[in-house]
Amino acid sequence: MCQMGSFLPAIIRLAMPLLLVCGLIPAGVQDSPLNGLTDVRVAVDWPAGSDAERGAVQTGVELKLRQAGLHVLTAADHRHTRLLIRIGGIGAAIPLVVELDETTYLERDTNSFNTWMDARIKDTSPLTSSEIKRHTVRSWAAATWLMFGVAQDVQAESVQSIIARYKAEIQNWQLTTPAAVPVKEHMMDLEVQAATANAKCNTSYVTVRDTINSFVDAFINDWVATNPKPR
Repeated sequence: MCQMGSFLPAIIRLAMPLLLVCGLIPAGVQDSPLNGLTDVRVAVDWPAGSDAERGAVQTGVELKLRQAGLHVLTAADHRHTRLLIRIGGIGAAIPLVVELDETTYLERDTNSFNTWMDARIKDTSPLTSSEIKRHTVRSWAAATWLMFGVAQDVQAESVQSIIARYKAEIQNWQLTTPAAVPVKEHMMDLEVQAATANAKCNTSYVTVRDTINSFVDAFINDWVATNPKPR
């Protein structure tokens, strides 16, 4: 006896080349993890940020998504698609991650569900939604879209680079103007101190926000490219 559940995927696989040729499914789009995405919830994970800062980041990201045409969900929607904004620590360089997380069904869980369903349909009693829910296992997938980087206010020259830059100059001065060498060494010390101080500065909220916005813009561009508006 042929099971419709296994027959339909076979038909779809056979028809896929024809759909591509006819232009019904744009080439390159059907494989994108953003294909068909219509709504998303925004979550901000920033332990070191204040409530106001976390709220401002979330509001700004949600506004961008709405302007792009995505439906923004709230926590009350209980949906499992989220754009997670991770912001780490404090300091001169703050790691940032923007990732799209979705729930998925693992193959081993699907096989287990199919085994249960094959046995269950032999029972003549009515099949209830609570039974199906109880035997359905859904897990968070790995991020289906990801971008990460660092927010940094000051791109300070490294101490090693400063010393190397002065080293050749000091050697030349030792040959031509020895009396001026202490002045050059003092200038080098001042630059090293400034670079060290900059490295200890905390990155501002504005820099974090602007960097996050650039990542979200990249996400939106990828989404728009994958989901073109109908003409």
